[in-house]
Formats: sequence, C-alpha cells, structure tokens
Amino acid sequence: MAHLRAMGHTVEPGAHLAARRGFLAGSDEHRAADLNAAIHRRDIPAIFFARGGWGAARILDRIDLAALRSRPRVLMGYSDLTSLFMALQRPGRWYPYRHGPLVSELSEPRAYHAPSMREALALPGPVIEHPIDRCRVMRPGSGHGVLIGGCLTLLTGLLGTKHDVSWDGCILFWEDKNEPPYRIDRMLQQLRLAGKLKNLAGMIVGKLHGCLPKPRTPSLPIDEIILDAVAGTRYPVVTHFPTGHVPGNRTLLMGAPAALDTRRRHLVLQAR
Repeated sequence: MAHLRAMGHTVEPGAHLAARRGFLAGSDEHRAADLNAAIHRRDIPAIFFARGGWGAARILDRIDLAALRSRPRVLMGYSDLTSLFMALQRPGRWYPYRHGPLVSELSEPRAYHAPSMREALALPGPVIEHPIDRCRVMRPGSGHGVLIGGCLTLLTGLLGTKHDVSWDGCILFWEDKNEPPYRIDRMLQQLRLAGKLKNLAGMIVGKLHGCLPKPRTPSLPIDEIILDAVAGTRYPVVTHFPTGHVPGNRTLLMGAPAALDTRRRHLVLQAR
C-alpha cells in the first residue's frame, strides 16, 4: 500500500483486509462486503486486489456485479481474480480489466513489469503494443477480437455456471502455475469439448511456471498438448508470453479489442 501511495494514489484498505479463515482471507460475507462497499463508492476509481490464491468464486453470487458493470472502473489483479473478471464479461458489453500485479507483489520490483503496469493505468490512450519477438509462434497468422482470459484453472472452473459466456471471436489468453502437463491436458480438453476453443480469433499462452511432469512419470510436451487441443482450428497460437505467475509479470489490458499478428511480431491492444 505504501508503494501505491508513493505512486500518488490514495489507498483505502477494506475493513476486513487482515481477516483469516483457513485458506481464505476471512469469511465470504466479509470479503463480499468489502468489495461491495468499494463498488458502491462513487469516489473510488480503481480497485486493486491484495492477493490471489483461492476464494473469489465463492462470493460471485454475493457481489453486486450489475452495479460494477454499470459504472466500470480500473480493476487490477490476476490468478484467482480470473473468476470475478470473467463473471463481468458479456459479449458486446465487454468489461475492461488489468491482468497485472497484486498489491502484495508491488514491493518486489522483480515480481512484475512496471512499465506495462504504468501504461495500462495511464489510459485512456490510443493503443498499447506488446512485442512478441521473444515468444514462440506455434501457429502463425493474425487475428482480431476482444482479449479475454486469465488463469486456466479458474477459466475451466466457470464452465457450466451462469458466469460462463461465449468466447467466440475472442483472443484467449491463459496461464497457470504448478499444474503438471496431464492436468493442463485435462483442462484444455474440457474447454475443447465445451466448444470454447473452436471459434477463437487467436490464442496467447503465458509462461507456465512449475508446470512440469512428476518425476519418473510419462508425459507429453505442453506444446504438443496445446496443438492437440486446437486441432481443426486455424487461428494463430503464441506461447511463452511474459505474463503469469512469473517474475516480470507483464500487465495486459483485458476485455479490450486486440490484434495479434505473428508476422509483425506484436500484440496490439486498443484502449477504449
């Protein structure tokens, strides 16, 4: 919070910020109350989330999502926050959010990519361009669509709920942490069987920290797993994008029009 104040922000922590309940940051009632209090404050232009972990999905039915959609403001976070960010999405009325550092990471300069965070917060502006020259192009091409996504585990967990929306025509970004390849395969195949991967405009895979096979266990390369999941489609696929549970986590403006072009080696996001 001191780092945010040094950046010129006025910081008001949630009333139950220090609460604990097992692996949760307090009770569902208190966590939802803190978020709803911020949502209903007209003088709060941004909500930065303290940590990831698990628990956002538990309170989706307690959050005033309609009020948040009616007056969008800056939302910053990633990992577990994928559940909340995707619950806000509606085709044709996409909600912008920043897939970027949590407040708990701001005191560690190596944890995140500060220039991209500042750029994403400095909007409105014309465009944000991210080079992909150090990424791996698994399938070349170009695609245009709204950039959506987040943590693969949380994206899969929303399937079949009322917060599951169509991804048709979108560019999907996903990443994850400490998931062995067979679990990555299971989740991608679940998305494929649900029809989520069929009509995308593109796919961007972040850095997958710790996603290694168990010792002395047969496995498949994750690149091969990804190509199996998107077989029969034609959109571009790029991996090793420098965003995720890794040092130097690059902030992405999500829920915004995007253009992925492997020939020009860039991802362009259109501020709106």
